[in-house]
Amino acid sequence: MNKPPTPRAPPSFAALVQSFFTEYLTQQRAMSPRTVATYRDGFVLFLDFATTHLHKQPTMMKLPDITPALILAFLDHLEHDRGNADAPAMPGWRHCGRSSGSQGAAMSMQCTSSNRRWGCR
Repeated sequence: MNKPPTPRAPPSFAALVQSFFTEYLTQQRAMSPRTVATYRDGFVLFLDFATTHLHKQPTMMKLPDITPALILAFLDHLEHDRGNADAPAMPGWRHCGRSSGSQGAAMSMQCTSSNRRWGCR
């Protein structure tokens, strides 16, 4: 008798971020080291903001914690508190995701304040 396969747990938020940098940006997109550093700096800003607002360390965050509302609040923080017009510190956050699941959350991380002006939420 064969045992049914055990369902795999979804990847952690930390694993998704690591994969984004090590696989997607560097291998699939062949981004320059400066571009990768810019993305890294943006993620550091975001994780600092998320830590304050979620009252969780980044290692304890789960993908469902990263909501469109949190991302939009972060983009507002960049514009209003840090004085970044149109959030230039976040170069890849350009498209609003509307799908569900981890891909939808990852897509919604690409929203920018300029997209919100055009009704993208």
